[in-house]
Amino acid sequence: MNATVSIDRLVIAVVSSQDVGDLAQQLIRNGFYFTRVTGQGGMLWDEIVSLLVGINNSRHAALLEI
Repeated sequence: MNATVSIDRLVIAVVSSQDVGDLAQQLIRNGFYFTRVTGQGGMLWDEIVSLLVGINNSRHAALLEI
């Protein structure tokens, strides 16, 4: 990551544990860094994963395409 680019947005993606692997690979392939937080919730107490992605606003559209 370029040290001169500031992070000015935090995107929180909440996904099922079944889908997080593919999403994480796509994020890494596209140069995004993230923090993974696991938990349980929902009606059936399914395992969910929150990905915290810090980005510069200029990359917001590229993140949404993933």
